[in-house]
Amino acid sequence: GRKLRWPVPRVVVAADDQRVVDAVERHTGLLEDRLNAREIELVSPDDRWGELNYSAEADMSKLGPEFGDRAGRVMNALNEARIDEPSLEAIEDAVADVLEANEEITDEMVSFVTQTPDGVAGTAFGTDGDDRGVAYVDASLTADIESEGYAREVIRRVQEMRKDLDLDVEERIALDLEIDDDRVADLVADREDLISEEVRADERRAVEDGHRKEWDVEGVTMEIAIEPLAAAEASD
Repeated sequence: GRKLRWPVPRVVVAADDQRVVDAVERHTGLLEDRLNAREIELVSPDDRWGELNYSAEADMSKLGPEFGDRAGRVMNALNEARIDEPSLEAIEDAVADVLEANEEITDEMVSFVTQTPDGVAGTAFGTDGDDRGVAYVDASLTADIESEGYAREVIRRVQEMRKDLDLDVEERIALDLEIDDDRVADLVADREDLISEEVRADERRAVEDGHRKEWDVEGVTMEIAIEPLAAAEASD
């Protein structure tokens, strides 16, 4: 079935040059709209996104000659360490308890790997193989995001039903909505005002003779009925 397009809480753009910074600042509104993102956060080339951590992948072929029979212990410590910045100084501090006096970690012993927060995915962007930065998408799903997402699904389906009746854009309706899932029903209820405003529903009540359809939204059954208020008044 069709996947729900939840709003994204934020997109973090870590820019590698000033041209990217200028472009993002100039088109922030467009990016928010196209990406369905609530917030675009920009990290300049001179800064590092503070929510990133880093780990080190150890090269055993380089550790062995240096640390001998302790190489395995050093390797495990390096692989398990999480540091705030990808530097030899930081990784040495993180594994200091397994290093002896005058021992040090060198460039050829480790490669650094970026660790994004839970729910965040990152991808490099650029042109013709020339990376200009990394975009991190925070897709963590909160109750607030779910609420808006389900409400938008209700709105989309009511708008389709309005088209079925060939209603004028501004024609007011009565809306009857039943959701066969208590949790989702509560999430949608939190956005009742948004739904009513978007679909021109001046009344939320039982609809007996209107246009009724049952929808499946990712396994959740929603029964929606609408009735033009003009038609309801004429039948009274």
